[in-house]
Amino acid sequence: MSKSIAIRFIGSKANEADLREIFGMFGGVRDVYLPKDFRSGRPSGRAFVEFCSAEEALAAAFAISGLVLDGVVLQAELARGDRKSADSMRSRPMV
Repeated sequence: MSKSIAIRFIGSKANEADLREIFGMFGGVRDVYLPKDFRSGRPSGRAFVEFCSAEEALAAAFAISGLVLDGVVLQAELARGDRKSADSMRSRPMV
């Protein structure tokens, strides 16, 4: 089972420190990643939070779905796969 959750509909004002604080209520947060749109460089509206255990990730995903942050209802689920490196993303063919 994944130790990371994927969150959709993160507002553009959200930052790593805010998310660490919010998700830290559910367990040990190892990493917070706020990807940017590849072309524009603006926030993509998604976030990935990695926990120390799969159980913490699962609890957080259930608790966070439906939470309102900056006026937006969040959707969270267990992430599929591991975080990709910048080099691996650059090597992907453009579609």
